[in-house]
Amino acid sequence: MNNRRKLKGLAAGFLFALAAFNFSLLPAFAAPIETLPSARQERVVTVSDTEELINAFDSGMTLVLEPGVYNITEYLMSLKNPRKWNYESEPEAGLYVRDEFDGPEMVAKGFEDIMLISADRNDPASIVVEPRYADVLSFVDCKDITIDSVSLGHTPDKGSCAGDVLSLEHCEGITVSSCELYGCGTYAFTIDSCDGIKAMNCDIHDCTYGCAVISSTKGVVFSHCDFHDCREFTMFEIYGSTADFIDCDFKRLSGEFLSDERSDITFTACSFDSATESELSERGLLAGKEAEDLIRFSLTNTNVELKDRDILLATGNFYTIELDEEAKEAWPALSGEIEGLNSMEKKESLDEISGMEEDARYMNETAYDMTFDHESIFIPMRADSRAFSYVLIYYDFLGGAHGYSYPSSKNLDTATGKDILLSEVIKDAEKLSDITVTELLKQNEDLYDYFGGEDSLHTEELAADIKERLKNDGEKLCWALTYDGIRIFFEDYAMGSYAAGSRDVLIRFEDHPEIFTDRFVTDSSINYDISRQMTVKTDRRQTLKTKESAVHTIPLAYHYEEFDPKLKPSEDYGYYSFVESYEADDTYPKLKKSLEDRNSSYKADAEALLEVLEDSAESAYRDRGRDKYTTFRAGYHMSLKRADENIVSFAAHEDNDAFVKPVRITIGNNIDTGTGEDIGLLDVTEDKEGLVKAFEEALKKIFYDKELRAEITGVFETQLEKDSTVSSRELSWCTGYEGIEIYLNPDVNYNFYGDTDGPVKVFISYKDNPDLFAERITKVPGSYIYDLEINTCPETEYIDAGDELKNISLTLNQTGEGYYNGMTVDFGGRRYDIDDSVEGASAEAYIVRDYDGLFFLYLCQKTASGYGYIAVYSLGDEPECVGCVDGELRFMLSEPGDIGLKEGYTPTSVKSFKLLSRDAVFKSMTVIGDFRTGWDGLPVNVNYYLDYVDADYEITAKKDISAELIDENGITTEETVIPKGEALKPVQISEWGTMILSDRDDRQLRINMEASEEGLYSIQGEDPKEWFEAPAQTGNNNRQIK
Repeated sequence: MNNRRKLKGLAAGFLFALAAFNFSLLPAFAAPIETLPSARQERVVTVSDTEELINAFDSGMTLVLEPGVYNITEYLMSLKNPRKWNYESEPEAGLYVRDEFDGPEMVAKGFEDIMLISADRNDPASIVVEPRYADVLSFVDCKDITIDSVSLGHTPDKGSCAGDVLSLEHCEGITVSSCELYGCGTYAFTIDSCDGIKAMNCDIHDCTYGCAVISSTKGVVFSHCDFHDCREFTMFEIYGSTADFIDCDFKRLSGEFLSDERSDITFTACSFDSATESELSERGLLAGKEAEDLIRFSLTNTNVELKDRDILLATGNFYTIELDEEAKEAWPALSGEIEGLNSMEKKESLDEISGMEEDARYMNETAYDMTFDHESIFIPMRADSRAFSYVLIYYDFLGGAHGYSYPSSKNLDTATGKDILLSEVIKDAEKLSDITVTELLKQNEDLYDYFGGEDSLHTEELAADIKERLKNDGEKLCWALTYDGIRIFFEDYAMGSYAAGSRDVLIRFEDHPEIFTDRFVTDSSINYDISRQMTVKTDRRQTLKTKESAVHTIPLAYHYEEFDPKLKPSEDYGYYSFVESYEADDTYPKLKKSLEDRNSSYKADAEALLEVLEDSAESAYRDRGRDKYTTFRAGYHMSLKRADENIVSFAAHEDNDAFVKPVRITIGNNIDTGTGEDIGLLDVTEDKEGLVKAFEEALKKIFYDKELRAEITGVFETQLEKDSTVSSRELSWCTGYEGIEIYLNPDVNYNFYGDTDGPVKVFISYKDNPDLFAERITKVPGSYIYDLEINTCPETEYIDAGDELKNISLTLNQTGEGYYNGMTVDFGGRRYDIDDSVEGASAEAYIVRDYDGLFFLYLCQKTASGYGYIAVYSLGDEPECVGCVDGELRFMLSEPGDIGLKEGYTPTSVKSFKLLSRDAVFKSMTVIGDFRTGWDGLPVNVNYYLDYVDADYEITAKKDISAELIDENGITTEETVIPKGEALKPVQISEWGTMILSDRDDRQLRINMEASEEGLYSIQGEDPKEWFEAPAQTGNNNRQIK
């Protein structure tokens, strides 16, 4: 994305015009079966009667209807115990029967990606219902449904119905193509609270109340449809919606034509009777001349959160652009380029957001409640047969007084998909700088006074800056083609100060024809509105798990304790101190003793702080009075960095409000797990000179002042010359799984931070300095493997083969082009072929050891576009593998067509997946990532990590369970019973032995558990797994009304 990392600014003045993105062009026809992708063809079912149709009705299916009549009512009446629609609560996804006044109707709830297609377009299938009050088809909360070449209607005589033909409620992406919708139904379409509803080439006739009722819906498009012989009331009732009618024919319609409120409606190239056309023209609803080469596309925004347990560290988003089917077919090069840009934008945005983790976490650890941001706004500029152009405005907030915004533009040649150069648009770039300044001051009146006129020094400096940006064919200029000309965007500080804001300016073709080439100039008589070319789809959400939220291999208990003054002050003021601590069990006795000694020391310091707090609290109370008094606190809160068989490392953050300026100091603790002794910084590296150099490089990311960096480095070198490099206030550091953290504490020995009231963290990565540190700290334990890229593998398979799988060998099946086509796993004669339908660009594998000493094998193959497949195998204990190096597997290579194996191995990635962890309550194993089985795992007997489990996965009650219904504050409102078979979502397992669950109505339920001395939980004396089952997620179930 050009200019993304170079230019920074928010084009606020342009955004107001882009509020109504809702238009999308329909494909000419739904895809014939033989042209469907191979994966789609595997889910194609041909049906010949109503029972077959309903039994095959499921998400992801293509249902081909043989010619004939499909009477929904007859089938519903034949069912003995149909699933009834529940008006009292929100039903789950499935097909339901809803009883209307004179008979049943069918309701489809929560389905996605279904196609209903007639096998013979010349003899279309007919779906009918008999009850007058029933809808022919009713969809609720459905998405991406296509109905093609089907006839829909009621069997009763005209004039006697009260139900609609097609009812849509809370749906998205519904397409009705080449269909007949007829009365006696009251309306052909009833659309409520939907998005992206499209009908084309449809014949709508003989409805008894009107043609359509549309409310609270955006992106409704009727294209090439005939509306005729409908009567009685208002033909189109449209409220709070956007609707476009394109090349539609309206004739013999009896009643008022249109009733609308708070809606945006246009009729383009449509035919009416003269009275209706005159009425619509007077109201300004008839569109003028329209360009014939416009491209329609959709936009999906994905909001991203980076969370560590219940702490939100960073937020952001990314956009996905998709051309409509007609544009994809017409402009394949452009479509392919946009797909690549989508992948790049997603990766860069996720990298930016996940890259904020270290700084955001440290900001939160040192008592700042702050969330970092990397957000973007998409601005479409132009989309026609010559250019596809858009701008992204990024906004980064990394702490401080305000964030930083910057623009990035993309101008693509529609035919080739390649970037359009500025020289292809502008033939006189020398004049462009002066024109830009003139137009900028004209279009932004406040800037004229800010700069002091066109002839001021500031104006000259701006013109010089623009000339600099224009060098190398506008390499540093953020510009975008529009239908009117080009729009130039400037980042924050481009105008001089932050207060001047970010700006944009439009250079019009008609105002400055002398500088433009003819290639991209448009017809000025056409009224372009790109907002009507774009459909905005419903936002998606994605949560990234932090690296440090992965499980540590040594279980540590966590405690928090507060200390109040022994004698309460008589006046109305208060103060207290606190301390957090970690404890180890008898597995590592020397570590346990070391932690106990440290805890005692920190506790004594916290208690001693009470005396300091007393004087400060009393003085502040008397100076400020009761109204302005704030409770004083001081103490130590801890953040665990690492805990494994080699090292336990945590930071102790000292917080003290006893001074005018609160003191915040960080002291690292690094303990040898086996000996319990302190580890010095020079114990983890013998290359002092290399460490200083790495320190200097890391400082460049924090401080721009060269002299300041030199002064800090000099102090750091002095500390390294001392007898001990154990972490202290003067030389504070911790080691994690990614690198070491060095803390520069203010007001201790670094006095050049001015108003900085918290430590500054310097991070030195193992990855960037592979030869600097000792293997004991860079070696990642098997149960601490993580990588966010697991989110790009949407299919997961979990295979438990027990202890049979011992001797392991892996083979990559290569194609002639150098890619691979599947993987083969051989376990001592047992052979597994992994998804050979996916041709990929890379493959990865790793063995992970769990707490119980069991081993698991991860396999993932990924395509160049990021699609992937994960398989997880249980290996039992002590497996042997061919080609293993320190637990890392290697793939043997097979030549295409050969029986034997190619010489040599392909190594796999060490950091490919998050670990497989053990649930302390349900003893279940799970892959941690977006796609997994069962519960999100919890380590054994680690109270500190009894955190939130993933709310996406359900468990089922095996029998009736006594529980408490609680409110949002955790207060019991009533006693209740969870019935056997109830589906629940796990919410939290607290360290106090309570389990919080959520039912389908989002009510919170609490179960009190007992804990043994060993820390194992039970419910009424039985293992929790006897009360619940956590089934693997296997995709959509086959939903039937039976």
